[in-house]
Amino acid sequence: MHLHERLRELEYNLPSVSWIASRLSPAQLMEHFKPFIDITLYNGKSGLLRFWDPRVANQLPVILEEDQLRELMQGVEEWLYSMERNVQSLKWSMAT
Repeated sequence: MHLHERLRELEYNLPSVSWIASRLSPAQLMEHFKPFIDITLYNGKSGLLRFWDPRVANQLPVILEEDQLRELMQGVEEWLYSMERNVQSLKWSMAT
């Protein structure tokens, strides 16, 4: 099975594939997203924000403040992911 077919199968069967449309290079996107991974929880403990996981991405507009979402989505034109076998879209109108 080719990589493209395997990704399609994962996308269809499991919440594990995201597609990001951006003018940024993959290396630039990695650098942009790094600061958003490690977070401090309300109780002072450290946590991992798995924003790349479609189950988490689906909740980002609910759990993040508007300015936090704007900062995360900077440079991202559209973020597509599969959730319960439906394609979902996370967009930010201020993407640069």
